[in-house]
Amino acid sequence: MKLIDKLLFVSIYVVFAVSYAQELPPIQNFFPKDYNAENQNWAISQSDEKFIYVANNKGLLEFNGANWKLYNSPNETIMRSVQVVNDRVYTGCFMEFGYWKKNDQGKLTYKSLSKQIGINLIEDEEFWNIVHLDKYVIFQSLKRIYIYNFDDGFVNAIDSKSIITKIFKVDQSIFFQRLGKGIFKIENGKDFLVIDQDIVKNNEVINIFKSGTDLLILTKDNGLYSWSDSLFLKPNKPSDKNVSVRLMKVLNSWYKPSIHWALQNKKLVEQVLNVLY
Repeated sequence: MKLIDKLLFVSIYVVFAVSYAQELPPIQNFFPKDYNAENQNWAISQSDEKFIYVANNKGLLEFNGANWKLYNSPNETIMRSVQVVNDRVYTGCFMEFGYWKKNDQGKLTYKSLSKQIGINLIEDEEFWNIVHLDKYVIFQSLKRIYIYNFDDGFVNAIDSKSIITKIFKVDQSIFFQRLGKGIFKIENGKDFLVIDQDIVKNNEVINIFKSGTDLLILTKDNGLYSWSDSLFLKPNKPSDKNVSVRLMKVLNSWYKPSIHWALQNKKLVEQVLNVLY
């Protein structure tokens, strides 16, 4: 069985398992010809009204459950990130970030934040991730994090000499990784180092989530780790690493319930993987 077939089988298996466990609605596929945009989509978010918003190569896609509408990128560059917060749709692209809001006719209009914050953007800066926490919307590029307070409009910036791979919202905390430095936490607009062990200095972290009182840290190429009371614990069983490396990468771009389901059903997932491998 080819690798792509194996991954497809695992994907379908997990989708059906999670759907069965949570009684999710059937999955419907959409193709570029359906939404009249390009085939690469970078991020997705949903509003309280259940509208879907997608960051697409061509701009911002809006889906109301029946019809798609494309809003071209404000500066005609690839839209990399999207996050809905209340009645605003925040987006990031090349050298630009801001938000969209519906006018009286129900159409989205764009307002730039990056042009109003009084901070010069880094040359060729792109905004890859957006997260929301309380009254803050946080925009992340590879070398800087912008923390926008939507109550007073103030923006605070955190710079980095090394690459920022991604930002992670874990409960009511924000973490991010600086390659070669470790994992940092943001509090009160400032960043401080929380984990500086070689495991997270030299391995790209692709996800962080909570398991009880511990942090589970998934690395790109070296498996899954648990961080508990300043101590790193790596699963001793090879099967745990197999699950993290083989399956978690597939689930990483999915919603968190899938990841939690996989963690809670390791033995079942391992049996499937053993059949495939």
